[in-house]
Amino acid sequence: MDTTLKGYWLGHSAFKFISPKGYTIYIDPFLKDNPSTPDDLKEVREADFILLTHGHEDHVGDTLEIAKNTGCKVVGIVELMGLLKNKGLNDDQAVEFNKGGTVRFDDFSVTMVSA
Repeated sequence: MDTTLKGYWLGHSAFKFISPKGYTIYIDPFLKDNPSTPDDLKEVREADFILLTHGHEDHVGDTLEIAKNTGCKVVGIVELMGLLKNKGLNDDQAVEFNKGGTVRFDDFSVTMVSA
């Protein structure tokens, strides 16, 4: 069984991971206005999940545009998901959880911890 996780730093707080089963996962996709993100990685055409650490603009970044264009799931704390749904995120794309909680997906899980 392959357990390889491929990771790419995209500048500032943004990361892209490819899971062992090939899911594309972005963390804090602040890309278009991020001077550290390589130009060829500023446009996202494929995403399965976006994980958000918190609601600052330099972390949420391009989340709504990516979610709209790809239909990906957006994972974050309940209050932030509520704000994003008010700004147009579809209910069925929002995965809400709280500190101490864990959400499990096909080949990975995410636990929210205090930082």
